[in-house]
Amino acid sequence: MENVKTVNKTLRTLLRPFWRTFTNLLPARWHVVIDHVRFFGKLPNLKNPRTFNEKIAYRKLYDHDYRLPPLIVKIVAKELMAARFGPDFIIPTLATFESEKEVDFDALRYPCVVKANHGSGINFFLKQRPVDEKRIRQELRNFLHRSYDVLYEEWAYSKIHRRLLAEPLSKGERMAWSTTSSTRLASGCLPFKLMLTGILVIGVVYSIPIG
Repeated sequence: MENVKTVNKTLRTLLRPFWRTFTNLLPARWHVVIDHVRFFGKLPNLKNPRTFNEKIAYRKLYDHDYRLPPLIVKIVAKELMAARFGPDFIIPTLATFESEKEVDFDALRYPCVVKANHGSGINFFLKQRPVDEKRIRQELRNFLHRSYDVLYEEWAYSKIHRRLLAEPLSKGERMAWSTTSSTRLASGCLPFKLMLTGILVIGVVYSIPIG
């Protein structure tokens, strides 16, 4: 059974680049519909979206509201939330960087997390200054080149300036780290402040009416 799982995992890893290339060549509507079916097992109702995920699919295709791009940029979203609700409701930003080359590992305050200001799950958690800085920089470079507008038809990501930011580890992240030795901490233990910021941003986005 374990051998079957290993083979399936290997096949998925090998086929993933080809699948992404194929879906990226499709018209946007087909791409969104296929992704929805893969994740939820049914066609989305794009004429009259009812569920949360159907509304997301609809907005990807038809709602190009100019107010959306600033709300998905971590650096900007944190500034907006701090201005409206106060700095205690966000995780402070230690530094921002235009590229992976600007990251000064000697000046960072550890433990910390370095992440891209766009996308999800693209983080590096560092307990101390990394030994292999070249590898970390290459990973951060890969983060910055990840195009969510191409991968998932999320058009707003094509309108933002990609940067990196460093944050101190929250209590929740420290607790999660105690169960793993990986610098690429799996999503599953979101700190309260991060969840609150996400909830507030989603609330703002979905207070903008469809149509």
